[in-house]
Amino acid sequence: MSKRLGALRLAVAALALVLAAGVRTAAAHGSSCTHATLTMTATPASVPANGTTAVHYDITVKNDGPSWANDLVLQGLALSSRLSNPSVHVSSSSPTVTWTVVNVDPLKITVPHLPNGATLTVRIDATAKPTCSDYKLQDDVTLTASNLCDNEEGRCNDDDDDDDEGTTVTANAKVLVNKSGVPEVCNGIDDDCDGYVDEGGDALCGDGNACNGNETCGGQAGCKPGQPLDCHDTNACTTDSCNPSSGCVHDAVANCTPCTSAGQCGDSNACTTDTCDAGVCQHTSIANCTPCTTAAQCGDSNACTTDTCVSGACQHATIANCTPCTSAGQCGDSNACTTDTCDAGVCQHASIANCTPCTMDDGCMDGNGCTTDTCQGGACAHVMTPGCVPCASAAACADQNPCTSDVCNANGVCEHPPVAGCTPCTTDAGCQDDDPCTQNRCGEDGSCQSSAIPGCTRCTTAAQCDDHDGCTDDTCAAGACEYLRRPGCSLCTPSTEICTDGIDNDCDGLVDCADPNCSAAPSCSPPPKEICGNCIDDDGDGLIDYDDPDCCSQVTDSHVMKFVSEAKGRRRLTLRTLHARFTPVGFDPLHGDTTIQITDRSGALFCVTIDAKHWMKMHRTWSFWDKQATYAHGLTDGIFIPKRDGRILFKAFGRHIPLRTPQGAAHVTVRVGGQCSRATALFKSKRNRIVFP
Repeated sequence: MSKRLGALRLAVAALALVLAAGVRTAAAHGSSCTHATLTMTATPASVPANGTTAVHYDITVKNDGPSWANDLVLQGLALSSRLSNPSVHVSSSSPTVTWTVVNVDPLKITVPHLPNGATLTVRIDATAKPTCSDYKLQDDVTLTASNLCDNEEGRCNDDDDDDDEGTTVTANAKVLVNKSGVPEVCNGIDDDCDGYVDEGGDALCGDGNACNGNETCGGQAGCKPGQPLDCHDTNACTTDSCNPSSGCVHDAVANCTPCTSAGQCGDSNACTTDTCDAGVCQHTSIANCTPCTTAAQCGDSNACTTDTCVSGACQHATIANCTPCTSAGQCGDSNACTTDTCDAGVCQHASIANCTPCTMDDGCMDGNGCTTDTCQGGACAHVMTPGCVPCASAAACADQNPCTSDVCNANGVCEHPPVAGCTPCTTDAGCQDDDPCTQNRCGEDGSCQSSAIPGCTRCTTAAQCDDHDGCTDDTCAAGACEYLRRPGCSLCTPSTEICTDGIDNDCDGLVDCADPNCSAAPSCSPPPKEICGNCIDDDGDGLIDYDDPDCCSQVTDSHVMKFVSEAKGRRRLTLRTLHARFTPVGFDPLHGDTTIQITDRSGALFCVTIDAKHWMKMHRTWSFWDKQATYAHGLTDGIFIPKRDGRILFKAFGRHIPLRTPQGAAHVTVRVGGQCSRATALFKSKRNRIVFP
């Protein structure tokens, strides 16, 4: 208790905020009295004795109204000697408020006016270093102003009365001094405030490290270091060190023998030179020497040596014409027609079947007319000429083309000269000859077959079509005569209707397929129609789905910019086209399904339709994603990109899409709704890929 009573009370910047307001003119701010609130806080709430801590006091003045407060003065007492380096920071909630910091310690601040509702904030920052004799650091502040209302009497302060000190508002804040829980250290100060200085003595300075000696406490000078231990024991076969916990340690060096002369160092090893160096036996290995007692100890893993033990040292005699190895890379014999390997540590050179070593092209002729014979890297290479077929007889040259003659020439190479007048075909549409009196079809052998239409007469004028039948009207239509029988004319002698002769045989006024009697005749069956979207040429015109005008009425020419299809591995497919040079009217993948198809003369290579519901509008583009391969047949994404000049680009990418090699030129068609964009490109095979360009 006496210790607390004896502690000096620290006056922490007794701040007095005196609002001594010189009354402003009534015209500017009014002259009635106003109320003010003054608050003060301190941070932190406590600081340790004998320590250095940053503290600050926050003072807030608020004008509670109803009028302006004028000519304010904020004034305080001198700060405690335990506070140093004070600084003052002032701010206000109103931009019209100005202030002057007249003095920091003791504090004095003047403010001309503070509007109704405005606040003034003052922060005092300082460094506190209290001692054990201090109990608290407290500060009191007082606020006065010329027009502050007397809170008890409800009237203004009258500065004209010399005896009246004015209406005041006060506040205070304190920082307690914490004297418990502070550890004692060696510094000549009573850190824990127990009345004793540096109690514990040298123990305050011990760092727990036996290797740097015993530390001592020197009072105000602090801890002093001890004398480090000297652990050297003059034994060359120990490693001297210091353990912080136990002190000096002398660890024996493995395989180390102390000595004073070389005679003490013999190791009975024929492959070492024994010496005594700096008190330690040294056993220097003799280069390429291996000690032994039997030949079994002398294996050198070299299959090309004979290993023996002679006078305690291994000997390795080389085997003639033997090359040791660890990998095939060490066995190259500069012969392109041998396979060089490393077997059981010995190089082997196996001849390559059907390989002929060479130094020039003349030594590589193989008598095959379809190969180009060269000497490449010391071995003959025979490169087949693309499309060339070697032969011994014409039977080996059959090309399944009915319009060529298959010949084996004198050089043993197949030739296929065309057959005059023969036209190869795949559909009937490829066999039309513009002769109205012939019936043309594509035969089973793949060549066009033509036969005359019975009763058909070619013509250029109707006069050439007179059939001398008074009951027919004779006309020339599309280069062939037509005979229309007049109704009711009895010159006709009825007979069975022949469905292919162009005559009304049964005299009913109906000719061939127009007669119901011919409805079952093969020649009168309606032609098949193209089914759009099944990737099949249904009507046999050689055009599949959207390559066929039957499926796409609006067609624009496009251009293939890039095409890559991998034949192996992930079988990735990349397609980029110029879809349209100008944006088609009504173009919108969100309202019309999109089809991507790639075809050649043999049929479809790739064909898929993406429903409109899978497309999304992204800014100015249209895109779809099918990462799970649920509807796009392997395509993972596609995008239409409109350009500012009106062009539209199309890109698509996919994985695991196997495509066969195209036969000739390929057609790439992209359909959106009823609009088709079509391009033709000649794809190339290159390194297991199909590419363009």
